[in-house]
Amino acid sequence: LGLAVDRIVGMDWLDVEQLHSQNNAPDGMIPFLRGEWMLGAQTQKVLRLLDQVKILRSARWAA
Repeated sequence: LGLAVDRIVGMDWLDVEQLHSQNNAPDGMIPFLRGEWMLGAQTQKVLRLLDQVKILRSARWAA
């Protein structure tokens, strides 16, 4: 499993204790998420954490 990144603008360390269950994720994405972080109370932005094991074991890869 790989991910191509064009550019990195900055980096922050995220506290695992602040990881919450996903609230507004699309239905097709929910089975592959471990949770999400709220990035700002005013902006309502979230950062979702993918579960790589669930992605690789998904039946969507079987063909």
